[in-house]
Amino acid sequence: MKEKILVADGEITVANFLRKIVEYEKKESVDVDIATEGELFKNLLSSNQYSLIIVDLSLPGIDVFDFISNYSVENPFSPIIVISATIDVNLAMTCIRGGAYDFVSKPFTADTMLLVIRNAYEKRQLLLDKERLSADIQKMNEELINTNQLVTEQKEKLDNYLKELLKSIEELKTFSEMISIIKSFESNSLNIFEKLDTIFNPHSIVLLIFDEKSENFVVKKERNFEKEFPVGTKIHKSQFKDYFKSSKINIGYSLKGIEKNSTVTLPVFIGKLIIGIFMFDIDSSKVKDEKMVLFEIARLVITNSLVSAKFFEDSRRSYLESLIAFLFLEERIFPGLKKHSEKVSALSVKIAKRMELSEDEVRDVQYSALLHLLGLLSKPKEMFNAPTYFDPEKSLEIKQAIVSGADIIAPLVMLEDAQKIIKYLYENYDGTGFYKLVGKKIPVGSRIVRVAGEYCVFKDIFKLTDKHIQGIFNENVGKMYDPDIVKLLFTILKNE
Repeated sequence: MKEKILVADGEITVANFLRKIVEYEKKESVDVDIATEGELFKNLLSSNQYSLIIVDLSLPGIDVFDFISNYSVENPFSPIIVISATIDVNLAMTCIRGGAYDFVSKPFTADTMLLVIRNAYEKRQLLLDKERLSADIQKMNEELINTNQLVTEQKEKLDNYLKELLKSIEELKTFSEMISIIKSFESNSLNIFEKLDTIFNPHSIVLLIFDEKSENFVVKKERNFEKEFPVGTKIHKSQFKDYFKSSKINIGYSLKGIEKNSTVTLPVFIGKLIIGIFMFDIDSSKVKDEKMVLFEIARLVITNSLVSAKFFEDSRRSYLESLIAFLFLEERIFPGLKKHSEKVSALSVKIAKRMELSEDEVRDVQYSALLHLLGLLSKPKEMFNAPTYFDPEKSLEIKQAIVSGADIIAPLVMLEDAQKIIKYLYENYDGTGFYKLVGKKIPVGSRIVRVAGEYCVFKDIFKLTDKHIQGIFNENVGKMYDPDIVKLLFTILKNE
């Protein structure tokens, strides 16, 4: 059955252009309806279910803001893409906060719109997959209730087993709570590996993550499987295709050649979305009969955690792409701003990695550095120069504008940690900043981006000499800047 897409624009030429873009992307799998005014738009909505809607903010005869807020709540699986001839950050943020998936400014290219449409469909598919996963978990809960009734009827025979089962369920409950905090996909998967190793205590365990681009499974981590699955090994998906024909856990002969052991394979996937595989070489007595339900519960919990992490990561990336798009639009106001932010981000990431921060902390530093000058776009570009920056009164105005960028991204929960880094960017190490935070109480990301950002400003925008820059940092180390981070900065620069 073909999906339906609604394109609404007061200009028929624009609407037809959008229809051709959609039909090019989806080929024979969609029907595209067009509306050029509000009444027809409403009629089409009332009589059809659309998988995607593209609407002009200025569509005659309808308040598009009201439509976005109402329709997005009632139809969460149908992304709304808003187009507008007005280039306004606040207008775009209002649409996104109201429930729109993305905001695209006119004029746009076919390639730009194709990318937005593809991203919208990916988000829709993830939401649908998550919904199906919830149904699977509900079904499993019902099966567990039936299993418990059967166990009650055979209580005497299975009394000892029940004690073990209850103990294992408690461990799985703890396991579920431990992995319920959504981090990056890689952090979640490695965390799950450690918890499974502790709970099931197998002889050997390995984690393989599926790479969609190469269609290979990549060995991310192993214990006692170094001969069979060295870390980094790539195995084509065809080698594991039988494991993904159903959601059943596979039990086979021990890959380690241990007679009393079996190899248990937990395929982690939902619908067509393949995530990875956990394999255990474990005592066969731990995978007999009813004990298999523990592995099935674990598989569902793992799937839910990793799908949520992937959804979180993809959503965060999508939000970031939208915000970076604003930097492109404002490039005319601040030429070179995007390139400068990318340079600050790259230098900040190098410092963060040298400090051995976690993967999630490094990513937060990367995102905050890319966006740390977003608040400056409200100020005239002539204001951002060396004499103004080093003038105490005018410098305060610039810094207040920069930290106000935290308010712009505050509604985007996916960037919550990056928002905090920008908020506390100008906390001085000696406690004389806006919020009076002192030393290590200032978020480490804020301390890193402050040092990297000001170095790049001094070097690339203000064109100060290396000697002058060194003097500024030496004079203010321990006052404005973290001494350890300043030392790392110049070590990195010297090595490069």
